Amino acid sequence: MSPPPQQPGWTNWGYFSAARDETADRLQNLGYAVVDTGYHPKNDGHPTVIALVDSAPIEGSEESETHTWDAPVFTDDMGRTTLSEKQGVTINYKTYYYKVKLVRPEGKDNPLLKCNSSQDPTGVCIGPENPSNYKTIFTGYATILTDSKSPSMNLAHLTTAVFYNYPNMMGKKWVYFTNTGYTPIYVTDPNAPKPTDKK
Repeated sequence: MSPPPQQPGWTNWGYFSAARDETADRLQNLGYAVVDTGYHPKNDGHPTVIALVDSAPIEGSEESETHTWDAPVFTDDMGRTTLSEKQGVTINYKTYYYKVKLVRPEGKDNPLLKCNSSQDPTGVCIGPENPSNYKTIFTGYATILTDSKSPSMNLAHLTTAVFYNYPNMMGKKWVYFTNTGYTPIYVTDPNAPKPTDKK
C-alpha cells in the first residue's frame, strides 16, 4: 500500500509503484503469502500485516562529478602515444529514498484495510494520509545515490538494502557499493530517518 503522493508528477508516481511491486516481491521471496498484488487489486484478501511503502527522489540532492582521461590522438610505429588530448564526461547524480513499515492493523473497520484506489491506470491501493491504530512490526529505510533514473532498477537496490538478512537488520546500518563504469551506486542506512522526518 502506498501513501498519498507528497510530490506531483509521474516520476514520483513511478517510484511509489516500483516500491510497492519490489516490496511485494521481497516479501513473497521470504515466504509470506502476499495478497492484492499487481495492478487493479480487488482488495479481496484479508491481510494480517500491511506494508506501508514510500519512495521518491530527494529534492535538492543533485550533484555532479566529472571524469577525465587522456585519449591518444597519434601513436608512433611502436604503438606509443605521441599526442593525446584530454577528454571527459560529467555524470549527474541524485539521491532517492525508500521507506517501508510492516504493520498489523488493530480494531474493527481499520482504514488500512480499505483500498482507496488511485485515479490512474494501475489502480493501486492508496493508504490513508495519517494511518493509525496499528502495531509496527518492522521498519526500514535506505537511500541510493546514482545517475540511474530507472525506478525499478533503483528500487531493486533499495529493497535489497532494507531486506538484507531480514529481519536482523532492523536498527542497523549496512553500506554497500557497486561500480559499473562511471555509475557508482551507494546504498546506505536502513532505518535511518529521512531528511523530512521529525526527530
